[in-house]
This record gives sequence, C-alpha cells and structure tokens, in this order.
Amino acid sequence: NTHEAIALLHEAAVDCALVEGPETRGGLEELAVETDELVVVAAAGHPLAGFARVEAADLAAYRYLARERGSGTEALAAELLGAAYRAGPVLELGQVDAVRAAALAGLGYAVLPLAAIGGDLAAGHLRRLATGRAALERSLTALRRPSSHSPALDAFWTHLRAVAEEATGRTADHRAARRPAGNGDAGPGGGQAPGW
Repeated sequence: NTHEAIALLHEAAVDCALVEGPETRGGLEELAVETDELVVVAAAGHPLAGFARVEAADLAAYRYLARERGSGTEALAAELLGAAYRAGPVLELGQVDAVRAAALAGLGYAVLPLAAIGGDLAAGHLRRLATGRAALERSLTALRRPSSHSPALDAFWTHLRAVAEEATGRTADHRAARRPAGNGDAGPGGGQAPGW
C-alpha cells in the first residue's frame, strides 16, 4: 500500500518502492513508470453486467470488492465511483489479484487497473460497466531515497527508466484503443458525460 511504502522509505527500511497512489512524497526521488486506466467491472454473469449503464443506486445494491484503505487504487476508486463509493456492502481484500479473483467469481463489482484485467475483458469473463463518469488513470511511480545509490539499485533504476520510456510511447500509441467506443465514459462529441 502506498502510504506504508512511503513510510518505509522515510524510515530507510527499504531503498526503493513502486507506488500507485496520489500520496505526498516529499524528499524522495520520483520516476513516473507507467500510466494505466482504472475501470469498473463485474463478472459477465453478474446482474450488473446486463445494465446498459449503471447509476450509483444500482451499484449500491451490490457488493463492492475493495482494496484495503491506504492503497493507491482504492484512493482513486473513491474518485471514480463518487456517490456509489462504499454505498452498499463491501468486501475488502489486500491485493489486486484477490479483487480480480473475487470479481471473476461473481462476488461483486470492482475498480481494477486495465493492465490487470485486459485479458479477462477480451475473453468476455469480465464486463466493463458504463457509469457515465469520466475515465480515470493512475500512475505507477518508482520512489527512492536520494541517498540510496548502490550498484544494484542504480541498475534497477536504469531499467525502470527504460520501462518508463517504452511505456510513454506505448501509452501515446494506444490511448484511444484502451477506451472502446460506447463504454459510457464520454458523451456526444467525445466530451465528458455527466455523472453522479
């Protein structure tokens, strides 16, 4: 979780961390590694998957599969879901893979990074729920203490920089492909649709 990772860096318990949340990172060296879209999903057989568009009240009637508080994804999920955020039953899980597995099992709906579930969406196992709210992206950021410079850490940082450069090109090339038409995230003419 982002908050704990930053605390460990400041305590010098770790030299480097990868975080996803919009947390204050004062005194740390930062490297933006990749950007990914967060999407609202449910299993193909879940009742929400049959809705053309879901409203906050629709989501509140079903279990929300959440990450633990303090996780970067969860902080952004609150922004993405608005009034629907934790408005109904909640099952809190500690890892993205656990949330994904619970969503695939039909236990509720979730907010997950597109990178983690792209294959599930393509295979039809999960369905993206059209909320009418603006799409939301998260950034994966590498952090390290400025005083942390070992040969191994410097080599890892160099590798992350190369990954970031590759991801920047990939994001620019494929941004439109990541948002299929008719997903409910944009109104006529490509503008943001009103949401709740």
